[in-house]
Amino acid sequence: MLLGLVGSIPKSKAIPDLETIGWIVEVIRKRGGVVGLFAEGQASWDGHTQAIIPSTAKLLKLLKVPVVVAVLKGSFSSQPRWAWNHRPNYMEIEFKLVMNGAELKAGTPEQILAVLEAAMDYDEEEWKASHPVRCGVSGRARHLELSLFMCPACGQAGTMRSYVNRLYCRGCGHVVRLSKDMAFTRVGSSRPRFVSIREWDLWQQSAFADLLRRARATPALPVFSDSGVLLLKGRRMNPLLKYRTGSLILYPDRVELATLLGERLQFPIAEIEGQTVIKQQLFEFYHGRTLYQFRFPRRFQSARKWAVAIEVLKATGLPPATS
Repeated sequence: MLLGLVGSIPKSKAIPDLETIGWIVEVIRKRGGVVGLFAEGQASWDGHTQAIIPSTAKLLKLLKVPVVVAVLKGSFSSQPRWAWNHRPNYMEIEFKLVMNGAELKAGTPEQILAVLEAAMDYDEEEWKASHPVRCGVSGRARHLELSLFMCPACGQAGTMRSYVNRLYCRGCGHVVRLSKDMAFTRVGSSRPRFVSIREWDLWQQSAFADLLRRARATPALPVFSDSGVLLLKGRRMNPLLKYRTGSLILYPDRVELATLLGERLQFPIAEIEGQTVIKQQLFEFYHGRTLYQFRFPRRFQSARKWAVAIEVLKATGLPPATS
């Protein structure tokens, strides 16, 4: 239906989807069309290229058609992943012919992936060094805590809040200002530990992983939680239906929803697949064949924090199950 009406191919995000691959093959081989792919599967949180989905290389080898990469430069400054407001600014789109059909046929998936990663590699901070970007609108830092959810001063996760052009910690009071050139500056005696969003995010990746590893030593204790969360559930392309509301709680081995009805819905982390963030703040994952989506009532509640936590806990191993 979508393919016929608007030329859009539906895709289940963050999980393998053989039906989607079939549609892509049909468009290219049978219809002689062109297909656009977002090889990262998600927009950047810090202006740097995200990890490319490895199976993309296998798909390209299967198709054996010319591959053109479009690198969007300045798009992060114009519309950050965590923001609802647009910031009119300068942008460039660079098109690169990466590989042709013969090269795809001769290359291994690993070689194709390496070429694709090199062609798509981009850092907004490096680009801004020769293309100065100034964001004159007020509210530059609004909702930045959706991305930078961990305080670099006290190390707490989920305590960051934004107000107009400032980002501050409710736990320890650390505060910084986001300037017109999107750099962090001091506020009074509070000095920024990092200059750029990218630098803060790189620190956060390491510090948050350390926090989660430490939490594994006490599996019976919650790591963090968010209240007032609405849970919806569904299957593939079917509409999501409201299911429960309650407090979403992360333990080192599971995610729980303590519902308003007094239930404790449990999702073992080892059984969760396809955890991801939709747009700014919708948190989704698959448990079995069912898609669960969690909607947060307040815009300071970071969905990214949940997706990253599950990814890290799955990668580092889980603590023994508690009774």
